[in-house]
Amino acid sequence: MSTVEPSVEPAVAPPRWRVWTARVLTVLAVLLVLAVLVAPSEYGRLTPLAFLRLPAEALLAVGLLLALPSRGRAIAATVIGVAVGLLGIGRVADLGFFAVLDRPFDPVLDWPFFSSGLVFVSNSFGRAAAFGVVAVAAALAVGTLVLTTLSARRVGRLLARHRPVATRVTAGLAVVWVACALLGVHIVRGVPIATHPYYDRAAQAVAAVKDGETFATEVASDAYRYTPGNELLTGLRGKDVVIAYIESYGRISFDDPTLAARLEPYLDAGYARLKAAGYDARTGLLTSPTAGGGSWLAESTLRSGVWIDNQQRFRDLPATGHLTLGTAFRKAGWRTVAVMPGTTADWPESVYFGFDQVYKSGDMGYSGPRFSFATMPDQYTMRAFQRLERLVFFT
Repeated sequence: MSTVEPSVEPAVAPPRWRVWTARVLTVLAVLLVLAVLVAPSEYGRLTPLAFLRLPAEALLAVGLLLALPSRGRAIAATVIGVAVGLLGIGRVADLGFFAVLDRPFDPVLDWPFFSSGLVFVSNSFGRAAAFGVVAVAAALAVGTLVLTTLSARRVGRLLARHRPVATRVTAGLAVVWVACALLGVHIVRGVPIATHPYYDRAAQAVAAVKDGETFATEVASDAYRYTPGNELLTGLRGKDVVIAYIESYGRISFDDPTLAARLEPYLDAGYARLKAAGYDARTGLLTSPTAGGGSWLAESTLRSGVWIDNQQRFRDLPATGHLTLGTAFRKAGWRTVAVMPGTTADWPESVYFGFDQVYKSGDMGYSGPRFSFATMPDQYTMRAFQRLERLVFFT
């Protein structure tokens, strides 16, 4: 009896365009994952050379994917992709925070700034713009997570197909990383080649968590808390004292020659008018806990004498009972007043800061146009202060 061998159809090669598409997607996947891991957090360092870095976490992730079987590798690649996506979102937040606040985003303490940013957008451009910003941000965040996860899974499959070569290359790069870390090698100043982004972010989070203990130690130093009122501020007795906060008027106004050349003549002319009226003035500079935004942190630092550089400290400060300028003036017999044209909601902290009277935006009778985030012109605020409190201002 004869048997008939079944015919075997020859394998059909996939179209060339599909092969090249797969290769291009693989290259893009590798580049995306690497770009997220090595991207600088500041706009000023976003140069091609700054991307020439070697992240330790990438080497560890590759080693893990090479060691795992097929099923475990797919799960690990998914987790790694999500982690890379979260880091990418953090990178974007860093860029924004450096642009606005001149510091990186703190993943533990800085979430309240997003709501403040939305209030700014809503007041400046309307609610529709605020909703649009939220929608775009959410879409970008989800898109980032999806792309990085798909990319990590594709990289995992690439490593599986070329396991021997990938193992040798990874081992060699690990040696390079150790050497660069020990020697502190860098191509761009301040951007080391041997980097560890997840470790840095974790260390930042741990420091933020421990900041509560640090703050408790700092706020415990309160030298004048129990000083009797008749011994406070004795050099200012009989005088009206005005502490005015003028936002967006920082030290750069004097350090930048272009700005200083335009500003100083006005200051000199104003000082001449003060001298002619029998007044004198002195100026100085204080170090601010924030830059570009978060002005309430700087104001709280000045009022309390405690370093308030994050929202957690700002929220915890009233519960400490630490002496403030307002409380000191009130204990010494002054009537204390806060004029807050930018405040449109309740301000419960005003009691702690020692104010007898608070004039918010709606208390000053202004009915003119808004000026972006500002509710009214500064000139109107000063006039309202004079009218409501019967203080005489030199104009």
